[in-house]
This record gives sequence, structure tokens and C-alpha cells, in this order.
Amino acid sequence: MMPDHYQIPQKVRKNGYDYQLIMKDDFKAIYQQNLEGKQIGYEIILLEKNGAKSKSPKSFPSNEDFGKTAWAIKSEERARQFYQSLLPANTNQLEIQF
Repeated sequence: MMPDHYQIPQKVRKNGYDYQLIMKDDFKAIYQQNLEGKQIGYEIILLEKNGAKSKSPKSFPSNEDFGKTAWAIKSEERARQFYQSLLPANTNQLEIQF
């Protein structure tokens, strides 16, 4: 697990969506995405630090991060599979079938 000083928010509101953290480990997290109280998908993000001396993880991903350090997936099962496939050594070499 991340050290206490690397905590990420349990809930995030961004671009009109509400996100609820459902799982995380040392370098990645998965959020459930909701719109007006309805679950619409999941977002998996890599937890990069803001800088070499930063004590907090990168902020919630921007739109430009998707496909690089963040991914949106509709199905919970596929989101969990993708989350489990992300390993520190191969985050840039993903081979996931959708």
C-alpha cells in the first residue's frame, strides 16, 4: 500500500462526473464513474508523483492523460482485469484484448 502521505481522494468530482475510489495499490487506482447518481463506467489511473520531491500523487488525470496513464472502461469485470494487468515493469507495454 501507499504510505499514508500518498493518500488519494476517496471521492472526486470532475467534468460533471462523480468518481468513487473502489481499489488502489502502490501505483494504480480504479474509480467508479457516476453521472447523476447512475454508474456509467470505471477509470483506471496510474498514480504518478507530481515531482521528484513531491509527497503527494499526481492529481486526477486530465483528458490528455487517457490512453497513456488513464483508461476508461465500461464493464466492471474488464476494468478489474485491466487494473490487475498493470504491473510496474510493463505499464507502457499493455496487451489487453477488449
